[in-house]
Amino acid sequence: MAASGHHRSGTAGIDEGWQRGSGKVKEPTVAQLKSLYRQSQWLTNVALAPIHIVRLDERTGNLFILAGTEETIELQINPTGELL
Repeated sequence: MAASGHHRSGTAGIDEGWQRGSGKVKEPTVAQLKSLYRQSQWLTNVALAPIHIVRLDERTGNLFILAGTEETIELQINPTGELL
């Protein structure tokens, strides 16, 4: 419970943090999300590799994926959904 006596959800701080920055959150494209789904399925079901980070690089617009037991697999998906 917060000091005011109101209960805050676990994600409230995260949501607020996103909104504080530039005021506009950049989101992945539909093509990137479809490709991310396929790559996530492959990594976890075929390669049996854990996924540690999925992040949208606002500089390039690419989705970045860090995976692998020792975090040695790095993938990028461009805005058209192409795996780089």
